[in-house]
Amino acid sequence: MTNLNKAELREIVSLRQETIEMLKRVQIMFRTSFDGLMKNDIDILKQVLKDETKINKAYSNLTTSAIESSKKKLSAEAKNIVVDLVNIISAIERMGDLCISLVERIEYKISEKLLFSEAAVQEYKELCNNIDKILSNTIEAINTNDKKLGKKIIENKSRLYVLIKKSRANHIDRSAKGICDEWAKIRYLDMLDFIKEIVDHCVETVGKLIGK
Repeated sequence: MTNLNKAELREIVSLRQETIEMLKRVQIMFRTSFDGLMKNDIDILKQVLKDETKINKAYSNLTTSAIESSKKKLSAEAKNIVVDLVNIISAIERMGDLCISLVERIEYKISEKLLFSEAAVQEYKELCNNIDKILSNTIEAINTNDKKLGKKIIENKSRLYVLIKKSRANHIDRSAKGICDEWAKIRYLDMLDFIKEIVDHCVETVGKLIGK
């Protein structure tokens, strides 16, 4: 952002910081959904729904601010950054939606007293630790404009895909052996799909950052 004038820089820094705060809120939602699953507690999950309201409000405010910024007389570089931020904000809002989808599946699992095997829980725990790390790295990459870290996140996508695919295959196998019932299997596989989408949106976000 070296070619921006002071006014452009001030406006874009403000938008970027608010975008980071929005992504931090999504990370809290993700962590809370995991905590609710581990503790089998629907009350914990209710906090995610409250945070969704904050995400939706932030999304609306940020989108409006970004659009207003784009209407101003900006340099080509500044306009491109604003467009990228709008796309990033949309990706973050979608991540919030995915956290809600996770909560819905977990609530069903708890209310219907469905059980995941110990192996399934451990695999999901490992995946969530990885997702939490990629969220932290995405926040850091946006905050510091670290293109090297952004590339690392993108390169790490394939490894996470392999872990998710392996967990999916393992759970289908457990279900076939009667270790996990069919309804529990469906909810678990849905959850794997949602966390994969969160990875996709993190990669999309840092892709905007490094111009890929």
